Amino acid sequence: MVVRTLNVVYLNHKMQAVLLFALLGLVHAAPLGETAKDDAITGHIKKIDTDLVALNGLLDQYTGGLVAALPIKASAETVETSMKAAVTDIKKEPIPLPDAGLQTMLDAIKTLNGNVNTTMTALGAKAEKFGAAKPIVQKILVRMSDVEKELGDSLVAHASPAMQAAAKEEDQKLRDYFKIALTQYNT
Repeated sequence: MVVRTLNVVYLNHKMQAVLLFALLGLVHAAPLGETAKDDAITGHIKKIDTDLVALNGLLDQYTGGLVAALPIKASAETVETSMKAAVTDIKKEPIPLPDAGLQTMLDAIKTLNGNVNTTMTALGAKAEKFGAAKPIVQKILVRMSDVEKELGDSLVAHASPAMQAAAKEEDQKLRDYFKIALTQYNT
C-alpha cells in the first residue's frame, strides 16, 4: 500500500513536471487544474499567433487574383477557428480567472498584437488587389472581428477587478487593428 501510494505520488510529480516544461515552464499561483486550463487558453492564443504568421506569409506573397486569394481565405478561416476555440475555453472558466493565469493570457495577447497589426495592415493595404475576392475577404474580416470582440469581452468578463483595466486595454488594441482594416473594405 505504501509503495503504491509512493508510486502514485511520484507519477503525479513527474506528470506535473512534464506539463510545466511542455507549457514553456510557466508557473502559476493556481492549483494544477486551473493551471492546465489557463495554459490551454494561452495555448489557443499562441496558436492564433502562429496562424497569423502563416497568414502574413501568404499576404506578403499575394499579388492579386481570385484563385491566388483562396489560400488566404483558408488561412484566415484557420485564424478564426483558433479564435473561436479560445473563446469557447474562456467561457467555461470561473469568474474571475486567477490573476496569474489571466496575466499569462494577456502577455500572450500582447505578443499577438504585433501580428494582428501586421495582418490587418496587410489586409487593408491589399483590399483593392483582392478584386472579385474583396467581398469574401471582407466577410471573413467581419467574422474575425466579431470573434475578437467575443474573445475580448470574455477576457474582460473573467478578469478580477484588479485585472479588468489591463484586459480592456489589450482588447481595445485588437479592436482598433480590426477597425483599421475594415475601413479599407467599407469604402
